[in-house]
Amino acid sequence: MQPKLTVLAVRDPAINVYVDSKFQLLQKFYDAYNIEVDFQIIEWDQYYPSLMEVFEGKRKADIVMVAGHFWLRDFVNKGFLAPVNYPNSAEYFQEDILPVIADEMRIDGQTYLYPSFCDGHIICYRKSFVTNALGQQIPQVITTDQYLEILSTCSTHPDFKGISFRGSSSEIFLDALPFMRNRGIEVFDSFGNIHYDVTKMVNALNDYLTLKSYTRKEVSTYGNDEVAKDIKENLVSFGVTWGGQLGVILDDDCIDKEDIEFATFNTAWNVTWSFGVVNLSSQKQMCETFLAYITSQEVDRIVGSYAGSPVRRSTYMLDQSLYPWYPMHLELINTYGKPLPSVYDAGTLLGVFYRRIHQALIQELSIEDASIAIDNDLKSILKGE
Repeated sequence: MQPKLTVLAVRDPAINVYVDSKFQLLQKFYDAYNIEVDFQIIEWDQYYPSLMEVFEGKRKADIVMVAGHFWLRDFVNKGFLAPVNYPNSAEYFQEDILPVIADEMRIDGQTYLYPSFCDGHIICYRKSFVTNALGQQIPQVITTDQYLEILSTCSTHPDFKGISFRGSSSEIFLDALPFMRNRGIEVFDSFGNIHYDVTKMVNALNDYLTLKSYTRKEVSTYGNDEVAKDIKENLVSFGVTWGGQLGVILDDDCIDKEDIEFATFNTAWNVTWSFGVVNLSSQKQMCETFLAYITSQEVDRIVGSYAGSPVRRSTYMLDQSLYPWYPMHLELINTYGKPLPSVYDAGTLLGVFYRRIHQALIQELSIEDASIAIDNDLKSILKGE
């Protein structure tokens, strides 16, 4: 019987690199190992429920994509993922994986994930416009306060095209997180203790929702694809996206791509989308063979060229002349892209923020009422209600 692995992956422009016929990554693996790989890509809003079906044995998959530290501890504590072991070989060169990313793949000293690509906050802007509007370029790293000041000034310029941001209910918490951190809200610590303050949240939401006044269209359903399109087609002056979108945005179809410059927030977040082996899989060794191949140095350079956010030091060093955002992105990963603590049941806790912040954006709740509702919801969850 033909050996076959099933991979469950989240729909993201960066993920298409694995199935793009231009690169033939799955075919090359088949030619080398005679193992077929069924790479199933699931829409973002259906991905987490599909993951749960896999972990409960209701859906077949050997390998799943995991949002790094965001989900890892919860999945490990519940026994969903099997430990993995990187090849101890010069060919794989595991020491080449950026240390901060290698740490993200581990829980209590044990590795559970193979890294795919990074997603951290990236501000893309049209430098010709900014030079005219401000008389200078934006620093590589700025605060959210500085970003709002820049938008306030630039919005008075006749060539201002507005901004784009991820306002959908499935994206908005992470989009708002730098503004929350700027006001002193870290949500929870590494021990799972909640750190929330209603007054600070009111201030953070007042800051974040100011962005809406600089948009030219409704963004309450905006996700990665819509923001990428706005930036790529020169429909906006500024857009905040993920590092894992840069390669897709700055492809050959991008309008005046040499005019796009990059910055990040000093309160940015970063996560490494990764591959994990399902504990229920009966083909764990075959899984590791595939994952060692799909996260190799050679493939990381291909992923970097496509997604824009590689995970290996050598890729940044070898290809920085080809991709002008690499130096800034490496600095984001190493210095500014602070992860959220990996805690038990993080999905339930953070779901509160997604829902209530979105309600404030669409004015279903006032900023004050949304901030109070978050506090009440978190307390109910902690009480087991």
